[in-house]
Amino acid sequence: MSDRKATRYFDKSTSLVRDTFSQFEQQYARPAYSNMHVYFRERPITSTFVTVFTLLSLIPVAFFAGIASFIFATFTLAALFLAVAASSIVILACFAFLLCVLIGAFLLSLFLTGAALSSYALVRLAHHVQREGPSAGVSEWKKETKSAFMRSRPTTQDAADQGKKEPVLTIKPKDEYENEDGDQEGLPASLYEVDDQSDMTLRKEDEEDEEDVKGKGNMDARDFATDIKDEEDGEMRRAHQ
Repeated sequence: MSDRKATRYFDKSTSLVRDTFSQFEQQYARPAYSNMHVYFRERPITSTFVTVFTLLSLIPVAFFAGIASFIFATFTLAALFLAVAASSIVILACFAFLLCVLIGAFLLSLFLTGAALSSYALVRLAHHVQREGPSAGVSEWKKETKSAFMRSRPTTQDAADQGKKEPVLTIKPKDEYENEDGDQEGLPASLYEVDDQSDMTLRKEDEEDEEDVKGKGNMDARDFATDIKDEEDGEMRRAHQ
């Protein structure tokens, strides 16, 4: 079966090629050959010259086409390479100029910053000397300058002090422990007793403070009344005299 299919496929391909060539021969080749034969009969010298010239010019034309293509590709690549190289050189030159400008701007910024700081320091020195005198003004100016320059640099001790936090002892009453979810069973009974004792102690201290305040208030009122009575007695004595 496979051989039959291959044979049929080969026969179809052969017939298709044969038909194509026969069609080309009938439509193009035979009319061209007939025309050339007629042309050779009518003008044999011209036909011979054209044929010889065509055969002889095929090789030079092909050679010229190859040389032209090679030259075009060579010059195109060379121009592209030169363009890339020239643009790279120009870009590098511009970058070098930009780098020089940036370095100059950096140095000028340093100079202007130093000049501004020096001018400000001299103005402050003159101000302190004029207001407080030479020695006191210079010492005050030194302190001010030192504090101004060291202000943005926190010391290690300050950082350690800022990092330290004082522990805060919080005592929760018994009601808060009872209201917490899931923690009521794990709390010991002694904690409640400690909280009750602390509450009682705080209440006693508050009562004692209130009594002290009341006692002080009574003493102040008594002293005030005594002073008023003494003043009245003095006025009465002066009136009798």
